[in-house]
This record gives sequence, structure tokens and C-alpha cells, in this order.
Amino acid sequence: MSTLDFWDWVDAEIDRRGLSYYRIEMDAGLSNAAVSRPARNRTQPTLAVCKAIALAFEIAPEDVLRKARLIDPLPPPVREEEEAIKLLRALSPQARQSALAMLKGLREGERGGPGGRPAGRDWFPETMAALPEGVTQAQLRDVVMAEIRRIVDEDSADDVAVLASLFQQYASLRKAIQKQEEAEPAN
Repeated sequence: MSTLDFWDWVDAEIDRRGLSYYRIEMDAGLSNAAVSRPARNRTQPTLAVCKAIALAFEIAPEDVLRKARLIDPLPPPVREEEEAIKLLRALSPQARQSALAMLKGLREGERGGPGGRPAGRDWFPETMAALPEGVTQAQLRDVVMAEIRRIVDEDSADDVAVLASLFQQYASLRKAIQKQEEAEPAN
């Protein structure tokens, strides 16, 4: 949305809602013409102006900031959103924060962010390759604990994504080892 499109949208919303620029300015505690001047001149709105518009329209400030192109637009919707939202809403506040931290870490990993390790990949293949044939669950647990200590000692921004990847791989390997141990006859 261009600056002109933004102000056209604001004008249309003001008309639709029966508001005025003056009322938006007063309700937000802004000086006279703080909103109407950039609207009249069709200039880029400031953060304060966007917040005032959001308050008047009773919408999230982020929505107005996106329309004004002051923050990046949301990526297009994906089909997993509905399930993710349902799962997120069912979590405790602490678990939601953990889930968000994991998602942020995964996003950074996919972008080749801090640490440069892409999420969801075997980022410690040398360690896994060094495991002896017939490794036990206890040996695998020791290797994973060592990797966790190494990750935490690195103190990088993508720790959560790396740990999530590690735990996924650990769970898969542990299941495979467990099946193998169950299939072997006891001596």
C-alpha cells in the first residue's frame, strides 16, 4: 500500500465510522493537525499518528503500521495456521512463550540466522556418525547431553531451534534403538 493508498484507506474509514481527524487527534492526546496535516499533505505517517489511528479505529496498531508500510507485511497465510492457533490457545501462558521462542528459533535457522545452522537438519552429523554400532539408549543419552551442554555454552540466538532439532533427532534415534533392543533376545 503506497502512502496515497494509506491515506485513502484512512479517509474511507473515517467516513465509514463517522469520525474526524480532529476527534482522532483529541482522543489520542495529540496536537491539532498532528494527524490531519500528514493526511492533507499525503506524507508518511509517524508512529504516533499510526497509534492514534489504531486507537480511533479500534484495531491493532500493527495493522495500521503494516498498512503505512512502517513494518513488514505478514507473510501469506499457510494451511497449518488454524491448527497452530488451536494448539497455541490450548497451552498455558508459559508453554505459549516456549512455543513462540521455538518458532522464532526455527525461523532464524531457516533464514541462516545466528549460528548459521539451518533448522530441521542434522547439524551434528559427525557426532551421530561416530556412534558405535549397537549403541545403547544410555550411550545415546550421554551423547545428547554433551551436545546440549555444547549448545548452551555457545549461547547463540538460535539455541531453541538447535535444541528442538536435536530433540527430534534424539527421539527418532531412541525409538530405533529401543526397537532394536526389544528385538534382540536377552542373553
